[in-house]
Amino acid sequence: MRLLRLFGRAPASVDRVAGLSRQQAGANMAVVRLRAGLQPIYASLVTAGVALVLWQGGLRVVAGAMTLGALVACLQLFLRFVERGSRIPQLVNSIQRGGVARRRLRPLLAPPLGVRGEPRASSFRTGHVAGINQPAVPHPARSAS
Repeated sequence: MRLLRLFGRAPASVDRVAGLSRQQAGANMAVVRLRAGLQPIYASLVTAGVALVLWQGGLRVVAGAMTLGALVACLQLFLRFVERGSRIPQLVNSIQRGGVARRRLRPLLAPPLGVRGEPRASSFRTGHVAGINQPAVPHPARSAS
């Protein structure tokens, strides 16, 4: 802070941090709006599914093709399948985020160690790092450029 004051850059730095904070808040609000908007959609789909199971199962119970206990079991099975369905988009999103992060970080990673000549299962020995005495393998992203 003293260094910023010395050079008279405190107002510019405060403005930059404020701008970045507004940008971060906007991004966070977009995520919250998306999640808050998807929850009612998922709830509506599950409710419609329950209504469909009850309607079709009720018709079968009335016709004598299904017992009431079988209808309840069918409804419970349906609910078991769909209760975690809202987490599927989160899983897909986390996989996508991981791929994007890996592509961004790959050029920054150290090249892998070579393991040529290492004894079998040497990586399981305590205190031993497989390939530590071997030359590094060329990094594919760096050698292509």
